[in-house]
Amino acid sequence: MQHQKLNDEAVIRIVDILIQKEPLINSIVVRDSVEIILNDYIISPKQFDLTTTDIPDKIYLFLISKKLEGISPNTLKNYGYQLNTLASLINKCVNTITDIDIKFALAQILENKKPRISTYDNYISCYKSFFSWLQEQEYITKNPMNRIKNPKKQKDLRKALSVEDIEKLRDVCISTRERALFEFLLSSGCRVSEISSLKLSDIDWIKMEFTVLGKGKKERKCYFTHKAKYYLDKYIATRKGNTDGLFISERIPYHSLKIRSIEKELSNIGNRINIRLFPHLLRHTFATLLLCNGAKIEVVQELLGHSNIDTTQIYAKLSKELIYHQYKQHMIA
Repeated sequence: MQHQKLNDEAVIRIVDILIQKEPLINSIVVRDSVEIILNDYIISPKQFDLTTTDIPDKIYLFLISKKLEGISPNTLKNYGYQLNTLASLINKCVNTITDIDIKFALAQILENKKPRISTYDNYISCYKSFFSWLQEQEYITKNPMNRIKNPKKQKDLRKALSVEDIEKLRDVCISTRERALFEFLLSSGCRVSEISSLKLSDIDWIKMEFTVLGKGKKERKCYFTHKAKYYLDKYIATRKGNTDGLFISERIPYHSLKIRSIEKELSNIGNRINIRLFPHLLRHTFATLLLCNGAKIEVVQELLGHSNIDTTQIYAKLSKELIYHQYKQHMIA
């Protein structure tokens, strides 16, 4: 059993290195070939002293395994950052780590990084995933994360933009790119990562719709309004660069705007009227406006790309205006 596990570990490492050097190789054929060869050998790992940590080694294997499962690059990047933070705080072998070690590391993260509750929750979720994987792979017998609880989440989320706020933000947009970006995000309800990777050729300009690959690599249809189309047309007609990206930089070589650039663009708009504007707030507002205007929650769920309707239900619970509209619509006595 141990021999087979070590062979599997070696196969993962070899295939990963080959893919990095030759991305076009057939990874399945290579994996099968390497497995056949290694079956004739007994693999033994490096021995770690009690004073030496093997966490970086196990992080590497964990990330490769998740990569082969099809986890998105952004998620892998976040996992890597959060796990490397843990490795910098705990200098032990994984099979000797206790819940006390984890709690001490989390306390240091809270003290040094001062993360938001949602960010801190992500750290814990990442570590739970990592140690569950270690246990599944039989690197550890006891999971130290079993006694670590996620922080209590706030019941009230940030309020959506009001109609007045939306009009004020429209008024302070300076460039055609700012206005087009604002209108497109507001009317489509897309995640910023989905917008960042969108191309002109992805869009059906007549039907004013497009398809995105959301979380879990699930495809869904998204739509935008005539107002958004009007400002997109103005932006595309006046921008420099002949590239297929929907929103692009203003300098050569006119690459598609990355997530951080989009966030900064929206933040600049909001700062002009002291509103903290960011992509998810527009997505939040999109959902709230739809629900307030009578859209069925199942439709909003589909438009947002939520796999669980409970996630969408949060927006319905938040809006007092929605409760009022529903009361007026359905109360007949």
